[in-house]
Amino acid sequence: MRVDLGWGIIIVPYRDGKIEKETVVSVSVRCELLDLLPSGMISETGVESLEGSYGKAVYLGLTTSHMVTLENRLEVNVRKLSGSAVDLESGAPVQIGWKQQNSRLLLR
Repeated sequence: MRVDLGWGIIIVPYRDGKIEKETVVSVSVRCELLDLLPSGMISETGVESLEGSYGKAVYLGLTTSHMVTLENRLEVNVRKLSGSAVDLESGAPVQIGWKQQNSRLLLR
């Protein structure tokens, strides 16, 4: 199903029937299933992505949370194993990406 975010369009699997146009929905993706991608990277088939700006890294021991602010000012947490090669300055343009099958559409 195509979801218009108002500032981007993503595809989310949904097989539970028809949804009326203009229905307000939420999209959920687990933070450990998100990837940090270089800004402007073209998504491959079956992968969705949104532009944002890198905020900061928060070291949590085994994992590190990378905070990304999307174009609509929503903050998203991208969790990776600590020691992963992420060398970004605060404010750097990035994309978050995920496989379509890892996203869930939630009716409000």
